Amino acid sequence: MRPYWIAYLALALAAALQAPCQDSQSLGDVARSARQQKQKAALGTSAPDPSTTDALASKPVTRLQLFAWLTSQIETEDIVRELRSRGIAFDPDDNFIHDFTAAGADSSLLGELQEAAHHPTADLAPDPEILQGAIAAALAAHAHNYADAMSPLRDALKKDPNNPDLYFALGGLMRETEDFPGAVWGFTRCTQLVPAFAPAHGQLSYAYFRIQESEKAIVEARVMLKLQPDSAEAHKLLGLAYAVAGDDDSAMREYQTALNLRPEYANVYFDMGQVRAREKNWPLAVSFYQRAVALGRSNWYYYNQLGIALGRDGRIDEAAAVFKKGIAFDSSRPEIRQSYGALLCNNGRYKEAAVAFHELLRIEPDWNMARPCLYRSLMSIGQTAEAEKVKQDYIAHDPNHESW
Repeated sequence: MRPYWIAYLALALAAALQAPCQDSQSLGDVARSARQQKQKAALGTSAPDPSTTDALASKPVTRLQLFAWLTSQIETEDIVRELRSRGIAFDPDDNFIHDFTAAGADSSLLGELQEAAHHPTADLAPDPEILQGAIAAALAAHAHNYADAMSPLRDALKKDPNNPDLYFALGGLMRETEDFPGAVWGFTRCTQLVPAFAPAHGQLSYAYFRIQESEKAIVEARVMLKLQPDSAEAHKLLGLAYAVAGDDDSAMREYQTALNLRPEYANVYFDMGQVRAREKNWPLAVSFYQRAVALGRSNWYYYNQLGIALGRDGRIDEAAAVFKKGIAFDSSRPEIRQSYGALLCNNGRYKEAAVAFHELLRIEPDWNMARPCLYRSLMSIGQTAEAEKVKQDYIAHDPNHESW
């Protein structure tokens, strides 16, 4: 069972059968209501002085570090910043360029690599096995084969258990597989070894944000911001941390500062939409989500949230069209199929809803949350015998069935 199922199925036990049918936004609201509180007024930061020197944060960038960063799939902007400020500790040869490109480096990043100051005498020859492990991990991560990527990193850490680059890469892989406690561990270990490496603090802030630890998320984002005052990413992360703490006004200020630094930052527009959606300001949420999608950095979650906001704003046909685009973009995600089916069911389009939920359960038979809505749809179109079977399937997956 996929890790992200756990939260959804747990929520379904308590509220799955309550009308109207639930979409992904409503499930997030249930989870959020359990921990809404303001952050403490004054949070200290143990940020290192930006002038701090250490092996990772000040010396020229090595081959191992570049592959570790690609494995972690951090923003290209962060890699570019490091290249411009530190240069590189080697002369790229054809083999490196081949592997670097195959691991996901685009033409702009290759251009930055060529423009960066070269300091080949600064390159300490890496252990060949560790470097090859980092390359293998980066190639696998680029192909989204995260389990295959983790194996060579763990082997490399056995040889070099105090290598911060490897911990940074491992933390990124855990983030991509939605193992956020694991990501906290990996990025924390990296920051312990190299406290002045700003991207590690940023990634740690994001991991804390995902596990709802707002105070720690704020602290780590502030550390990154102290190290990189002009970083749009740092302001964005601080905004996320404020948002999870329930301080939406501070979050919006940080998001706006991020946009001032990087005007076409799609993720920030999306995050601003999230704030307005929590406030149930659906027209404004729609406008922010649409801007995020228009900037071309879309993913299934953008489509899901835009579809939900359109539906809440009464724009049902537009919402249905957006959900279809999101399903086409990533057909593997049950969440967006759930939201699409809920939209149809809640608006009396029961035949379409039944089709949507049947398809969802064909793909994910254990996605029990779909069954109450499917039951309701089948009953509404007179298919009572099939509806009763769906009810029994629901009970089989949830023996307590307290909410039925």
